[in-house]
Amino acid sequence: MGKSIRLSYCVLFVVSVLWKTAVADKCSLACKGSPTSPTFLNGHKYNYGVEGTVSIFLTGAEKQETSVKLLGQVSVAALGNCVNELVVQNLVISGPDGKKYSSPPGVDKPVRFTLQDGRVGSEICTEDGDTRRSLNIKRAIISLLQSENKPSTQVDVFGSCPTEVSSSKEGNAFLVHRTRDLSRCAYREQGKNDIVSGIFNPTAEIKNSQVLQSNLNVESKVNSGVPEKVSATEEYLYKPFSVGENGARAKVHTKLTLTGKTGGAAGSGNCNMQRSIIFENPHGHVTGSNFDAAIAAVRDTAKTLASEANSKSAGEFAQLVRILRGSSKDDLTKIYGQVKGKNLERRVFLDGLVRAGTGSSVEVIVDLIKSRGLNGFETQIALLSLGNAKHTSDEAVKAAANILDLPNLNNEVYLGVGALTGVYCRDHDCHNVKSDGVAAVSSKFAAKLQNCKPKNKQEEDRVVAVLKGIRNIRHLEDSLVDKIIRCASDNNGKARVRVAAIEAIGADPCATKAHKAAMDLMKNRQLDSEIRIKAYLAVIECPCAHSANEIKTLLETEPVHQVGRFITSSLRHIRSSANPDRAHQQHHYSQIRTPNKFNVDDRKYSFFRELSYNVDALGVGGNLEQTVIYSQDSFLPRSASMNLTAELFGHSLNVLEVGGRQGNLDRVVEHFLGPKSFLRELKPQEIYDTIVKNFQETEKTVQDKLSRGRRSVKTEVDNFDKHLKAETISYNNELDLDIYLKLFGTDAIFLSLGDDKGFDFNRAISGLLSAINGGIDQAKHFQQELRAHLLFLDAELAYPTSTGFPLKLDLIGAATGRLELGTNIDLRQIYRNPKNAKIDVKLVPSTDIEIAGLFLVDADAVATGLKVVTNLHSSTGGHLIAKVLEDGRGIDLQFGLPIEKQEIITASNDLIFVTREKGRKEKETALKVDTQTKEYTGCFDQVSGLIGLTLCGEVVVPFSVSGPDAQASVAKYLARYPLTGQSKVKLVLEKNDLRGYHIKAVLRTDNPAKQSFEVLFEAEGTKSNRRTSLSGEYITTPDERTLKLSLEAPIKTIYGQVSYITKNTERVLLAKAKIDAAEYYGKIGFLVNGNEQRYVFKPIIEYQVPDEQGKKNLKVDGQLIREKTNLGAKYIIEGLKITLPNSNEFVDIHGHLLYEPKNYELDLKAKKGDHNLQLNGNLKNYDVRVEFKNTLNPIINFKVNGHIENTNENYHNDIELAYSNNFEDPQRRVIFNQLLKYHRAPNAQDVAVITKNRFEIRYLPIKIKVDADIDSKKVDIELEGQYQDKSAEFDLEARTQIKKPGDYSVKVKGEYNKQGIEAFAKRDIESADKSNLENYVVIKGVGKYELSGVVLHKTKANDMNVGAVGHFKISGGGKTEDIAFDIGAIENAKLYSSHAKISTTKGEILDFLLKLNRGANPSGQIKLNVRDIFNTNGQFQVTDKDGKGNGVIIVDFKKSQRKIKGDVKFVVKDPVYNADVDLFLNFEKDNNDKVHISTNTKNTDKLIDSKNKFNYRDQKFEVNVHRDGEITGKGNSHANVEVVLPNERCFNLKINKNVDIKNDVVNGQAECSLSDAPKRGGPASTITFKGKVTNTNYDKQELNLEGQIELKLKDGKNLVNNWYLKNQPEGEGKSQYEYKTEVKGNLIPQPASLSVSRNRDRTGPSSDEKIRVKGNYGNDMSFEYTGSAIIKEHNNDVSKYQQDSNLNIRLPFEQAHDIRLASNVVFLFPANENVFIEYTIIEQAQVNADVYKFDSSGKLGLQKGFEKVKVLVPHQEPLVLEVHYNVDTDNEKKKLSVDLKSQYGKGKTANIALGAQVASQEFDIQINANAPQAEKLKKLALQIVGKTSM
Repeated sequence: MGKSIRLSYCVLFVVSVLWKTAVADKCSLACKGSPTSPTFLNGHKYNYGVEGTVSIFLTGAEKQETSVKLLGQVSVAALGNCVNELVVQNLVISGPDGKKYSSPPGVDKPVRFTLQDGRVGSEICTEDGDTRRSLNIKRAIISLLQSENKPSTQVDVFGSCPTEVSSSKEGNAFLVHRTRDLSRCAYREQGKNDIVSGIFNPTAEIKNSQVLQSNLNVESKVNSGVPEKVSATEEYLYKPFSVGENGARAKVHTKLTLTGKTGGAAGSGNCNMQRSIIFENPHGHVTGSNFDAAIAAVRDTAKTLASEANSKSAGEFAQLVRILRGSSKDDLTKIYGQVKGKNLERRVFLDGLVRAGTGSSVEVIVDLIKSRGLNGFETQIALLSLGNAKHTSDEAVKAAANILDLPNLNNEVYLGVGALTGVYCRDHDCHNVKSDGVAAVSSKFAAKLQNCKPKNKQEEDRVVAVLKGIRNIRHLEDSLVDKIIRCASDNNGKARVRVAAIEAIGADPCATKAHKAAMDLMKNRQLDSEIRIKAYLAVIECPCAHSANEIKTLLETEPVHQVGRFITSSLRHIRSSANPDRAHQQHHYSQIRTPNKFNVDDRKYSFFRELSYNVDALGVGGNLEQTVIYSQDSFLPRSASMNLTAELFGHSLNVLEVGGRQGNLDRVVEHFLGPKSFLRELKPQEIYDTIVKNFQETEKTVQDKLSRGRRSVKTEVDNFDKHLKAETISYNNELDLDIYLKLFGTDAIFLSLGDDKGFDFNRAISGLLSAINGGIDQAKHFQQELRAHLLFLDAELAYPTSTGFPLKLDLIGAATGRLELGTNIDLRQIYRNPKNAKIDVKLVPSTDIEIAGLFLVDADAVATGLKVVTNLHSSTGGHLIAKVLEDGRGIDLQFGLPIEKQEIITASNDLIFVTREKGRKEKETALKVDTQTKEYTGCFDQVSGLIGLTLCGEVVVPFSVSGPDAQASVAKYLARYPLTGQSKVKLVLEKNDLRGYHIKAVLRTDNPAKQSFEVLFEAEGTKSNRRTSLSGEYITTPDERTLKLSLEAPIKTIYGQVSYITKNTERVLLAKAKIDAAEYYGKIGFLVNGNEQRYVFKPIIEYQVPDEQGKKNLKVDGQLIREKTNLGAKYIIEGLKITLPNSNEFVDIHGHLLYEPKNYELDLKAKKGDHNLQLNGNLKNYDVRVEFKNTLNPIINFKVNGHIENTNENYHNDIELAYSNNFEDPQRRVIFNQLLKYHRAPNAQDVAVITKNRFEIRYLPIKIKVDADIDSKKVDIELEGQYQDKSAEFDLEARTQIKKPGDYSVKVKGEYNKQGIEAFAKRDIESADKSNLENYVVIKGVGKYELSGVVLHKTKANDMNVGAVGHFKISGGGKTEDIAFDIGAIENAKLYSSHAKISTTKGEILDFLLKLNRGANPSGQIKLNVRDIFNTNGQFQVTDKDGKGNGVIIVDFKKSQRKIKGDVKFVVKDPVYNADVDLFLNFEKDNNDKVHISTNTKNTDKLIDSKNKFNYRDQKFEVNVHRDGEITGKGNSHANVEVVLPNERCFNLKINKNVDIKNDVVNGQAECSLSDAPKRGGPASTITFKGKVTNTNYDKQELNLEGQIELKLKDGKNLVNNWYLKNQPEGEGKSQYEYKTEVKGNLIPQPASLSVSRNRDRTGPSSDEKIRVKGNYGNDMSFEYTGSAIIKEHNNDVSKYQQDSNLNIRLPFEQAHDIRLASNVVFLFPANENVFIEYTIIEQAQVNADVYKFDSSGKLGLQKGFEKVKVLVPHQEPLVLEVHYNVDTDNEKKKLSVDLKSQYGKGKTANIALGAQVASQEFDIQINANAPQAEKLKKLALQIVGKTSM
């Protein structure tokens, strides 16, 4: 069992080091002994400057980090007697962006500490009200003041740490160097989970979880005992995100510098609270309001869950929970008021609220319950959530106490309220500091106990639950102690209640009254042994000398064996226990002598057992306890329990306790199995008859209920239960049994069986059938939307740093889901008539799961660091309607897809920097990794036309998988894994013109002689044919068996029939087939005569194919004889001659076939002319031999010898093939050997497989070897291959579950011709939150790439902190490069900080810090140093509540030796935003070179008034803005923007609008003008736009717009443009469009206009579009264009395309005053296969009277075609070209002819003819040319003949 902290081995140490509570509000510090070395001078004050930076970076990401900074002053006043007082002043915290944040509350409060001989004390004294956050900063500063000059174990903010020390002298001062391995520090690591807490073991060598490799180095310059300068450096490596030294890292650098010393110092603080100097993990502090951020987070989360749980919903919900944890009660209450009327937002908010687990959230939950703002189910969830609070407040506990006044509470509520109060007491000292909330809960619990006198079983269960809730508090108020003692000591009380009361004493076992009462009960021998044993267990929870004496005395005279046996077994196991929690018990009880006089039979007597082990060197251990307690009144154990405690890294966790208690199980067993039981009194046959009768009557009851609908259950079961009641009168049918489960020491589940009413079969059947009846009614018309929003993982590890800011490792898992479920199922109708059943089910699920690991630095107001996000998303859906057809013979299915795009799965992973301010949404910054992200997409749409679905996939990986750079890219990825950036896999199913699927299947078997089936598949929702049907029929008669199959599909129609005729005179196989229009027929068989001993078969063959007319017979002579033998049969072929078609040649076949069991023999010979063929072989047992020879082609001769043996789990095959005409040639061989063994364990899924395979072709030569050895935890594969002189090899060795589930080790090696690659990947899971990764790739002759490190994955909800530390090492070519990275980000309500540091072997490349302190007075800081390029530093600060503040930023360009500085003073308080900015362009060298900017702005929801001035070297510039109303959307608005340049030139922009929108129809008008004047108020040039919208619906594309643009110059000239645009849809596919614009004015000589109109008709299988464009410029220039396009389709294919267009242009030029262009294009695509296109193209241009024309037409096919072209130009004879071609490829001699004819000039012609003939061994080419009008070449003839010989 989990022990209280003061019971652990380290009680004394913890009391003195970790927590020593104040007594009477007094804290006293002083020297311990006499100091031996100098220190601070009494009465003097020492002033120090403190500066600290915490950076988180990723060594693999170039130039990136995130960080927070701390800057301030502190003073140390020496008060004497080793006591000093520390005061922190002017502390500034900066985020990653340089933003300043307020320091934690209480940071200005003084704190006192001791410093003696250079070593600080383990305790400090603080003022009341100081917070953990501020104290951690002070603890860190105090720890830096240490200067002890010898190795020791030092206690400071880091815990109790072994420290190595060295020193050297520098002048009069000493340099003291301190180094630590922080993983060896005790009490350093502080984890936080919803329910986990544990005890620390200081003797463990390993005291942390080892996920964060940590080192500390401190250098102190000490002069006369006074530290003058302290520099501390911490380096952290986050191993789960790292490989070797590369990966996620953090670096902390803190400096403390003495700035001055003054005298007359005196203590100013009232430090009366005693605290430990060790770091305390902060929690539960809310500063300021974050209402806007919280309500925005609720709404953003709800948006992602509206119609589905999209891929961002889980992450948004996790952020919402974190933000709500930083919200106050008032803000949470206001948020609920905003969302309570919106169902989805309300649901999201409530789910986040119950998972927030803060004091404020608990208070709001209680208020909602009391005000009845929650329904019944929500109330139960809210009540059960109380026990899962992360931290709480006194006000929350007080509010929870009010819940106990509500009526009808579940017993689990008492456990939850007790656990909630226990959480408060865990974080606060309830034993010494009074709490009103704890007192209220205790008072309510005391009232619920009712003096432990319950009247019935229900009240008794409540009393027991209250007592368990009290135990969960782990503290007893005075008001409870007396009541619990009274309950435990009441001899008239029920044993069950008394036991629970004694266990409740364990909440505070050392309370004096409780301890004494337990001891009295233990010694009272008149009590039941169970009571006494429980009292003994309560006594030893608070070990002391007095209790040891009492136990010793009791054992010496104890007469009860049950008690004595248990105590002696317990003491023996305490004495031998290895559990460090029992050290205190061993100290007091180990000397008690345990007598052997008690019985030791475990079947009858109580006992205690423990199995424990502990390995201090590794910090691990375990403890398993078992208790079994008997009572004198029972022969069965009264109670039993088992407890598991585990120690990990020095932390002892009470993981699990499960147990139970029974009150009457012995009577139940006796009733059924005892001598008076009915099993003993009735005969076996009577028992059997009774059971059968009961079963039959129950079955009838259920059937009647289902078939008749609603009836009285009591009427149905009264008769059935009569004999049962008569039988059970003497027995109450009651089982009194309790079962409980404790998790981490807290009662989580408590179940009690039995209610004093006994078991009533009537009631049981009534309840069961009522539930069934309700379910049946709901299923008939069920429609429900189910939602779930979970935070299933929320864990954190926190580590202190020398700045006081903790590094945190958070692990957050969130899930969201939405399920739309609908059913229409009439179960009663289905039960009555199942052959006509129908069901209708609709299921639309979507879910999103996100797991995020964070490595953060938490500076309270802001947190920043590294975040790894893994997301899994799915959104699908289906609608199924199923009906039974034809009285159960078939089924009809209709399956619809309600979602257009089914997102089957999306998995993504990303690595980013995050910064989050407390109570605000986090900001993400993408990491730039040195890998190239590749995106691969593709869709599988080959069958989309048939099924209407397209499967698309998307893969995003940080490497290339193809191309010339793929190998190098993959190598780089493997070398840098896992720090490789973004990756994503997505699989989507898209609908294409699809509504759903229709499937119909019917099987008709009523008539055995004629059976049939029908299957239909149809994709619905499209005009195209997507129907596929398959039908079949099987007909049987005594002489015939016929099978018919028919397939009708969009692409093919197939029919087939096969008949087997078995008449006495013939055996015939008949086949018919039809594929589209082609028909096939075949008949083959024998005419039969003979008897059983000897049959003679005469062969017949008949066939028909599509290209031949009629059926044809194949002549066959000879016969086949079957003779019966003793063991089988023998077939003999006699004189079989087959005459070949269209030939006189025949094939002569003879031979025989013998088949007997395990013996087959074949000898077949055939002859055709001079050629012969022989096939023989045999198969005996497992040996086979086959030989084939022929003279036609001897190369294919072969001989096979083999052994084939196959059993259930063993396959063994050896085959050798010899081929060619010489079987003795060893090179003409093919060899195959195979061995396969597999074994499946009985009743298990695991299969072990071993196989060895060899394949060899000697002639090539080629050899292949495949070996494998595979089982559930191992895979060994070896592949080898050789071809000629080339060889290849592949080896795979893989192991999993090596030490723990999830471990793996994979090694892959591949070689090709001595060139190869070797890859290795290994993961060791050290714990649930720690993994070691090791990866490398070796490429022979290239190099080695290593990526290794440690990954930690724990998270916290209040803030974010993610980091990765690792290294990436490349070795090759004699060079080695090692890159280290440390990246991190922090964000919370008060702070945003991010940092990145990257370094190589040459030094640090980048140092980045961005820090933002949020709150009432925000501040910020930024630092960006890029080596040898520039340095940037800046910060800002809000100085008071009125929003006044200032800021500065300096950028230093190193190479150009130039600085830029910005100074700003501002006032920011809504609605006023004022600022004065000075920007120095050449700072320090010329401060007069600056720009001054001032702004005065007022901003409200409906008004903006801003005046802005700029001044550079007396050159002034103004920008003024005024807006009234919203510019966008409907309504009235006005705006004015004025810009005044340095030369007084003024630009002015004015906007006025009035818009009304109703039912998506827009009406309104707007005016916008821009003016330009030489001076403000002077004459101006303007450009004005006026627009009007009338009855316009943009969604329906109904447009009616008109407008005017006017330009007026100040000299009176103008230009006006008027225009309008209309578009009017006219039904589906039709529309009319008009546009016209006109330009006129005295700025242009003549007016111009342009008009466009278009009519479109796209209905049916064709489309028709006409367009007209007309324009003019004055009267001299104009143009007009008309065009039309027609497209006709046939069977979804284009059959005709026609385009006509005309363009007329009129110009003021004499040479070309009229131009006309005309075009006519027609393409026809006929269905004739011999012609694939016909076309006509006419292009014509006319300039004045001159005509240019091109006319072309043609018809093109595969075998012939022609084309004619005519060209006409002015004043020239036309040119005519005509081409004809013919192609013949069907015959053996291929032919081609081409004729080209031309006409030109006056009567001139020219012809060219080309002919070609090509055969297999010759070709003939002829060319003839004729040009009669040519002078030099009138005729040309050329022939080329060629022959080839083989």
